[in-house]
Amino acid sequence: MKKKSRLFTDILIMLGLLGCRLDYVAPQLYRVTYDPNGGSGPVPVDEGVYPKGDFVTILKPKGLINENFVFLSWNTEPDGAGTEYIPGTKAELETDLVLYAVWKEPASTRQFQAQDLTDHHWYEVSAVQLAESEHCLVFADIAEEIPASIAEAIALEYETAIFPVITEAFGDIKDVDHNGKVILLLLDIRDGYTGNGSYFMGYFQPANMSGRNRADMLYLDANPGIPGTREFYASLAHELQHLINFSQTAAKTGASQDIWIDEGLATAAEYLYGGDPNHRKDYYNEDPRESIAYGNNFFVWDGYWEDPVRAGDRYDPAANYATAYLFFQWLRIHAGGNGIYKAIIESPYRDYRAVTSAAARFIDPSLSDWETLLKTWMLANVYNEPAGLFGYHDEIRTVLHHFTQTQGREWNFFPGEGVISDLDENPFNPNPDSNRYIRYVGLSKTAEVSQDFPYTGDYLLTFNANSDCAGNAERGYLAGLGTSRPPVRSAKRTFSSYPIDVRFNPDGSAP
Repeated sequence: MKKKSRLFTDILIMLGLLGCRLDYVAPQLYRVTYDPNGGSGPVPVDEGVYPKGDFVTILKPKGLINENFVFLSWNTEPDGAGTEYIPGTKAELETDLVLYAVWKEPASTRQFQAQDLTDHHWYEVSAVQLAESEHCLVFADIAEEIPASIAEAIALEYETAIFPVITEAFGDIKDVDHNGKVILLLLDIRDGYTGNGSYFMGYFQPANMSGRNRADMLYLDANPGIPGTREFYASLAHELQHLINFSQTAAKTGASQDIWIDEGLATAAEYLYGGDPNHRKDYYNEDPRESIAYGNNFFVWDGYWEDPVRAGDRYDPAANYATAYLFFQWLRIHAGGNGIYKAIIESPYRDYRAVTSAAARFIDPSLSDWETLLKTWMLANVYNEPAGLFGYHDEIRTVLHHFTQTQGREWNFFPGEGVISDLDENPFNPNPDSNRYIRYVGLSKTAEVSQDFPYTGDYLLTFNANSDCAGNAERGYLAGLGTSRPPVRSAKRTFSSYPIDVRFNPDGSAP
């Protein structure tokens, strides 16, 4: 025991000679404190202590009020002249941080009517105006306690990056309240969202253009939507296109465009504002509910796949947006720009002819035929050729969704739907009682196309060429059936929550 003790003493002596210190120095810890700065009610409390360099989340001023004022932001100086901190953002701590509430006098308060999307009844929203620009007014539901600084950022983004781009591409807005400004109302949209599945990021309600709020306005979600994010702004661009579309069609002639056209142009607005929204093409490629492989696409918007009772596990409204996005990007790419979009809106037609006439003018005369246009786009998703019409000029890559095994299965196709199946046996002779609009195309892996009976190649495209999006399903035949598909090229993701849109008739009623 004595020997061990001597050894330990020798080690301590050696460390001392080498200049080593054994004292423990506790790290300096910092706190974040919130000051109401004239406000009353519960003040946010951060009970944490943080070492230097840690990032902390700036708290929301929930319940903190200041009569006749609205919360703008937190600031390191009581007069707002210091460093600004927005609730929900991260701050790196270098010392103790004291944040003062900065208050702003609101321009006005107003009662709005909004619609509960679960049962379509109307309810009152008490809102405060938080920001204004040349072409918009930003109001927020008082209950949401949205900082005015976020509203000001939204107004700035709308003025500089959304309004000029979207109006140039799609046209002017009908100014029903004669103030030259669109009202942007931020609120928690009542859509039944419980943390899983689809939710409404925003909506345009035509009833406001002639009654109700008597204003050209948009509703934008504040939960689970996050005001001021790129997704939020893309949704704002999407909804602004709906407002413009209504202004240019139904408001002028009483007839609105087919849903698939209006929604396709709205997905194009997302692209024109912020570039490629990857979640649209990712959803197509990953097809998480396998409805796209079964033929689901944009043409029949409120049909079988959008009915949770009939579609069951393959209920998939998000697939409409994914396929519409791809179709309208294909139009833009081959038209050499977005001029084709305004041509579609300005068309005297409100159905597929608005698209085919624009495609014939901007891309190729053969595309004046809906069957040819639909088939060409479907083949673009199969071949992804870098040039020509059977691809996206390498701007977008799509995954081949197809069925395998089991020869000659019949299938009900709604208008516009198409399915790829494997041609395991050549030639393929479909049952002769196929219906009026069912078409077949034999495909090879080298992009050769066999459009004559009997059909040969590596794959078979079966599709419904009916140009009436309200038409009935018709029976066609597949060369194979199954659910196996080639591996997805991107990492598989879980789309547990995804934004969708809500549609209303021109009179404001639910479809």
